[in-house]
Amino acid sequence: MSDFLNFLNTADHDTLKKISGISSALADHIIAARPFDATDDLLLVHGVGKNLLSRMQSFAETQETERESSAMI
Repeated sequence: MSDFLNFLNTADHDTLKKISGISSALADHIIAARPFDATDDLLLVHGVGKNLLSRMQSFAETQETERESSAMI
């Protein structure tokens, strides 16, 4: 499973709300639609488009990089 797919299936409500364009209601819809078998499945959630999917991927990559950096310290 890809890191991003894992992020989609495990990110909590507050983490999702940190992403620009995700409201509290949209975070709830994303969580309710889990589990996702593929990243494109997220596009089936009302309110999620390709631009938001791209922002979510960037956010997840940043989170992963920060986790790796802190693990090295």
